[in-house]
Amino acid sequence: MAQPPLLTEGLSLLKTPNVELEPDLLRRARQATDSTRTCAIPSTGIHSLPETAASSLHRVMTADDVLLVLALLRRAEVDVWIGGGWGIDALLGEQTRDHRDLDLMHRQDQEAAVMSALSAEGFEETLDWRPVRFVVTAPDGREIDLHPLVFSDEGSAIQASPDPHSPFVYPSACFVTGTVLGTPVPCLSADQQVYFHQGYEPSERDRHDMAQLRRVFGIATHF
Repeated sequence: MAQPPLLTEGLSLLKTPNVELEPDLLRRARQATDSTRTCAIPSTGIHSLPETAASSLHRVMTADDVLLVLALLRRAEVDVWIGGGWGIDALLGEQTRDHRDLDLMHRQDQEAAVMSALSAEGFEETLDWRPVRFVVTAPDGREIDLHPLVFSDEGSAIQASPDPHSPFVYPSACFVTGTVLGTPVPCLSADQQVYFHQGYEPSERDRHDMAQLRRVFGIATHF
């Protein structure tokens, strides 16, 4: 299906390194994708934390949405990495299923800038499980699940977990690059994805994601 002219313009700018995107273009290009979204099931976190139920309207997060959000945060000069299902599809270089949200890891000391940028585009906080994670939701129901990271001087990081004595560990090597619609994007490594997918009863989406990692990377998974 042909992309709307405005969306095509926005995506072409996203694929140009170091381009400055005007907020109005981001907003209008985002709106141009609304007709391509379909309803999704309510959101849960990647660490099996309680569900988000702040909005009765939920939309899938499309590949176009992912690139627009990343462009917005790049303009705010903050560092983020894609996790969750979109992170796995970024590693694969192709979209293999619909995604109910976008998981982003960010530097905890840049959280104010992250929130300022997302708030300017209409996202509002709908779940607060800090310091582990929090969720922001757009008026149309799109959700971003944010995970604060504290970095060491060596480039590794930790994220708080429900068990304060056992934080989630991010080795420096887990911060890699994938692609969405052919555009390079920062994401988590396959090994890190496997690390997060253990110790809980997996959903069909989780099983699908791990099957894709086994198929492409030939690595062992927990389910």
